[in-house]
Amino acid sequence: MSNQHAPRNVGTLFRQAAVLVTLLLTAAAPAQRFTIRDLGTLPGYPDSQAMGLSESGLVVGGLKDSSDNWAAFLWDQGEMSVLPLLAGYDSAMARAVNGQWIVGQCSYEEGGYTFTRGVRWINGVCEELPPFAGESSAAFDLNSSGYVVGSSDCCDDLWVPYHACLWTPDGTPGDLGTLGVNNSAAWGINDAGQIVGWSHVGTGSEYHAVLWQPGAPPMDLGTLGGNLSVATAISETGVITGYSGNLCGDHHAFVWRPESGMVDLGTLGGSRSGAYDINTRGWIVGFAANAAEQPRACLWIDGEAFDLNDMVEATGWDGLTEARSVNDRYQIVGMGYVGGDFHAFLLTPVQIVGDVDGDGDVDLQDLAALLASYGACVGDPRYNPDADFDDSGCVDLADLAALLAHYGE
Repeated sequence: MSNQHAPRNVGTLFRQAAVLVTLLLTAAAPAQRFTIRDLGTLPGYPDSQAMGLSESGLVVGGLKDSSDNWAAFLWDQGEMSVLPLLAGYDSAMARAVNGQWIVGQCSYEEGGYTFTRGVRWINGVCEELPPFAGESSAAFDLNSSGYVVGSSDCCDDLWVPYHACLWTPDGTPGDLGTLGVNNSAAWGINDAGQIVGWSHVGTGSEYHAVLWQPGAPPMDLGTLGGNLSVATAISETGVITGYSGNLCGDHHAFVWRPESGMVDLGTLGGSRSGAYDINTRGWIVGFAANAAEQPRACLWIDGEAFDLNDMVEATGWDGLTEARSVNDRYQIVGMGYVGGDFHAFLLTPVQIVGDVDGDGDVDLQDLAALLASYGACVGDPRYNPDADFDDSGCVDLADLAALLAHYGE
């Protein structure tokens, strides 16, 4: 099949399109919209909290009963199920899922103390992730290869420090160490094996965000001017997010890059914010206070903060308060109020005409992707069905016109 209307000089086309794009540029906020799905609860559990999200849309988190005990859950294509406990434990929370494995922790109380044990669920079976000493461990994240990060006791004494821990796929724990004193914990890992978290520094009264890299000592990522910071997640490209104290004593979300260091992401008009996850595109999710100091689920795109409540028709919701995870399909999970109870939610982006790469806006990346496929039809290796907006079988002038009509959205 051939396209008789496709110009042969794509370079000329690109220059002409670039002129049109310049005329279309605006400073308007992204027009990205989301559909929202209430993930609900199960009988006996009035509250649900989403914590982790896989690339395929699996959601994990916790269900809370009236006695404040938690049960870990898995939500899969509309079905929510409770994950089993370790024997002798009475509470659990699932933190992350990679499509095959789920990680989190089980806990119980004894003698006024809470003991936790990191766990992973494989094919519905709960397996412990043992500490390298002592009684307690906790698991917070895992990568696609099955490496798990969290924290572990260092010895049998309840009062001694705990350290950041890396479990290999066979469940063997390893001590990641600290920045020199007391405690540390690992909260995120990517497929390159880069790990982020926090560690005490100095005399132990302060703690800083940390980057652990294979073959290198722990790196102190600093703060926004305060005495504490925590790195919560790292993208596949090595961009880190989290939260930090500032000079005013407030906690703000941050993004860290090797070339720029730690940058304050700000708020929605209030005094505080925090970031919990980042995807490959660089979308960051968390919460931010508005001018009334109300916590709002927040999305940061290229450093700009957006209230997710304004990007979705949340009928029946009293407010989305926190976003916990985002995948590379731009789906987001978190929690909000429904009739006075907390419910987990799943946001799915509404496709925008012209958004070839599916990142929620129509920009130069989409134009470049369309032009790379321009003139190609079904059967041509260059054909990109995501750029064929009218499903004509070819990427042609009609598709280019559609993209330019929505440029900047």
